[in-house]
Amino acid sequence: MALRPGLLPRPAILLPAVLLSALLIGAGAHAHALAVPDWTLTDVQGLPVTLHDELDRGPVLVSFWALWCGPCLKEQVHLAKLATEMRGRLTVLAVNVDSPRSVHKVAPWVAAQGYDDLKVLLDTSGDVQRIMQVGGTMPVVMVFDTDGREAYRHTGYDAGDEIHLRDEVNRLLERGDGGAPAARPLPRATRALQVRSRSATAWSIPTARSPSARSSRTGWTRPPRAAG
Repeated sequence: MALRPGLLPRPAILLPAVLLSALLIGAGAHAHALAVPDWTLTDVQGLPVTLHDELDRGPVLVSFWALWCGPCLKEQVHLAKLATEMRGRLTVLAVNVDSPRSVHKVAPWVAAQGYDDLKVLLDTSGDVQRIMQVGGTMPVVMVFDTDGREAYRHTGYDAGDEIHLRDEVNRLLERGDGGAPAARPLPRATRALQVRSRSATAWSIPTARSPSARSSRTGWTRPPRAAG
């Protein structure tokens, strides 16, 4: 078939448009807007872990904890069990907020506990803690559906809290797609979090305490982050 100059067969004209549409649809399916901000941290093995990548695989539980926080360590036992039991259905990210001076203790501690199914991440700068609007009181647990919507959040740990957490996770998974019925925005950054004493169910980030604070055993305050 003879073609006039400047003309191409119809399939040749349509093919680039079809390919472009397929690329755009594929990119949109992977990069659809999620309700939760994205971030990347390094785990205790030195590997990068990105929140949105984990959400692509299913619902995600994010825990903020520290070695100096007694209630956090009690809660980690139950989170590790949950991570093992829910392997393949729920990802558990345990974000450690210890300072640069003490973060070297985290990997040996995790290895000693045998928490193989927990993804333990390091947030020594506190950047992710700020992004997720987590105050200085630990521990904090939040659960996100596959659209990045916050389905559950809890501050502090007391015996029995793990039962309620498990119920919340099961309800989310029973919905089939991990989707929450309605969007649930992150709390405002100005939301007050109660600072409790060392013997209570949540601790605040420690720093050097004044004599009055030591005698009254009130909550610790956030220390200045080390430069660099």
